[in-house]
Amino acid sequence: MKILLIDSASQLGGAQRSLLELAVALQARGIQVHAAVPAGPLAEGLLAAGVPVRRIPAVRLHRSLHPRMLLEAARFVSALFALVRAVRAVRPEIIHANGLTPALLAVMFRNRRPVVWHVRDLNMRFSAVRYLARRVACIVGISEPVAEHLTEIDPTFQLRKVRLIRNGIDTGHFCPGDRAAARRMFQLPVDAPLVGMAAHLVPWKRHRFFLTLAAAIHQARGDVQFVIAGRDLFRDHPKLRAGLEEKIAASGLSGSLTWVRDLDDLAPLLPALDVLVHPAANEPFGRVLCEAMASGIPVVAATSAGPGCVVPNGVAGHLVHPGDADAFARQALQLINQPDAARRMGAAGRQHVLDKFDVKRTAAELHTLFDKLLAQQARDERRRTEDSSRRLRRDADDD
Repeated sequence: MKILLIDSASQLGGAQRSLLELAVALQARGIQVHAAVPAGPLAEGLLAAGVPVRRIPAVRLHRSLHPRMLLEAARFVSALFALVRAVRAVRPEIIHANGLTPALLAVMFRNRRPVVWHVRDLNMRFSAVRYLARRVACIVGISEPVAEHLTEIDPTFQLRKVRLIRNGIDTGHFCPGDRAAARRMFQLPVDAPLVGMAAHLVPWKRHRFFLTLAAAIHQARGDVQFVIAGRDLFRDHPKLRAGLEEKIAASGLSGSLTWVRDLDDLAPLLPALDVLVHPAANEPFGRVLCEAMASGIPVVAATSAGPGCVVPNGVAGHLVHPGDADAFARQALQLINQPDAARRMGAAGRQHVLDKFDVKRTAAELHTLFDKLLAQQARDERRRTEDSSRRLRRDADDD
C-alpha cells in the first residue's frame, strides 16, 4: 500500500508533529509513506525518518477577511500545481490530507483516489465542511468532540463518512525523564515547585487566564515558579505577546516566571515540571496533555471539549470548570502540596496514555481504514467495469 500525506503548514505545530509521528508508525506497519509538505521542520523530520518528501508551497486559508487573502490565494494555486506533480510522480493509492487546507487541495486532483481528511479542528466553516464531505472518501475525527461536531453540521455524516480515530503520540519519545537535568537545560530553579503551560500564542489557548491563576498560586505559595513554553507560530498575534508581558509585570510574576520560546519539541522540558496546567476552553484534543501524562506529569485542565475525553479526572490529574481560575489554582496547589499523590497520578497518567493514546494504536486503526477504503474502491471499479460491459453488449445487440 502506498499513501501520500499532505500538509500545507510551514511550521511544526501540534497537528504537524502528530502527522510526523503517524508517518513513522505507518511505515513500521509496512506501508509505503510519501509526503507532500512545505520546506521546513516537518519536511526535515519526515526526511530524517526516511519518508520521501515532495515540497509544495506553504499556504494558510484564513477563516475571515484578511489582508493577505490575495497572496494566500496565489499560493493555494501554486500549491495545487505542485501537488498535481507530486501525485503524478508518487501515484499513491490513498491521499491523506492533514487538515482543512490540505483537504481542499487534495480533492481538486484526486483522480478516483480515496482522500482521507484528518480533522483536527473544532472551528471550521460549515460550507467548507459540507463541500469536502461530498468529495472525500472518509473523514477522521481525532476526538469525540470533533466527531460529534461534524455530525452536528450534517447528521448523515455519522452514518456515512465520519470515523473516530483518537489522536496518538509517540510514548517512546515522551516519557519520564531526569527532573534536575531538565531544569538545568532550561535554566530553571532546581528545587522550587514548578507549574507550567505549553501552547502556541493564540488567544483561545488562554495564556492570560494562566497568568491569572499563576498569580493566585504565587499569592498562596511564594516559592512556586512558573514556565510558559510557546511562541506565535505563524506571527498572527503580535499584540498578544506584548500584552502577556505587560500582565506578567503587573501580576508581580516577573521574578517567578520563565518564558521558553522557539521550542518545537516539548519532550526535554516536560520532566522539569511538577504540574502542567492547560486552560484552553475549546481544545479539539489536547495533545500536550497526553505528552505531559506520558512524561509522568499530573495535569490540570478544563472539563470542556477534548481534555474532558483525554484526562481521567482524579486519576491522572484534575478537570475543572474552564472559567474558574481559583479552581485551577486550588487543584494545582493540591498537587504541589501532596507530592506523593502527584507522583501516583503521574504514573497513572502515563499508563493511561500507553493504553489509550499511543500513536501505534492510531496507525493500526488508520491502516484498517485504508484497507477498507481500497477494498471498497476495488468493488466500485468492478461494478463500473461490469456496467460498462453490459452497456457494450446491449449496444452490440441493438446493432
